[in-house]
Amino acid sequence: MSNTPTDDQNTKQGHLNLFHEHYYRGLPVQVSRGPLIEEYLERLYQVVQEALMDNSRIFAVRVDLRFPAAYWPLEGEALGNSYIRRFWDVLKYKLSRYEDREHRMHPANLRYAWAREYKAGEAKPHFHLLILLNGHAFNRLGSFNYGGDNLYNLITESWANALMLPELEGKGLAYFPHHGQYLLRRGVEWELQELFLRGSYLTKAATKRFDDRLHSFRTSQVSIRRSFW
Repeated sequence: MSNTPTDDQNTKQGHLNLFHEHYYRGLPVQVSRGPLIEEYLERLYQVVQEALMDNSRIFAVRVDLRFPAAYWPLEGEALGNSYIRRFWDVLKYKLSRYEDREHRMHPANLRYAWAREYKAGEAKPHFHLLILLNGHAFNRLGSFNYGGDNLYNLITESWANALMLPELEGKGLAYFPHHGQYLLRRGVEWELQELFLRGSYLTKAATKRFDDRLHSFRTSQVSIRRSFW
């Protein structure tokens, strides 16, 4: 039986609403996989907006994080969201160390959105991420070779650290989708549209579970309500 909420269920729950339109706040969204969650769209909109307020240019990366096939937690535990929280903590630390080591003039200003989802028939979740960084500090992932001092390895090693696995194993557990890197300049509408369209995939209702008492979507903290567009 599907765990995707129906309109009636959302009305009764009073906190999640399905969104079926092709545009949200004038920006295109993906509805090819079914309806989106309106509250998640709003949160995504706000976190992108806040990134643009702090940075005239942002570099965005889509990445998916998975658990190893043979990986299970200790008895009595679950594959909960503590892993993705540890990932963000480790990545923040590594970014800070990277800035100090490289004597970077511009801070990373990390912001993000993530979604917890399940493939049909699978018991383990996976995570879809949208990472937003200061475009003056980063403008590419770098080489996909292990051991390089670049953003790609910072991300893969952070996931391995979060799982308490050797850093080399993180490379096979992080998937970077094709055409998943974006440079977005404040005020350039078509660049914003491309990024929001791609990011809206994280807000879809399909493949999320709403009955496991775990958050299915979160972003970094936001504190604004006004818009550039």
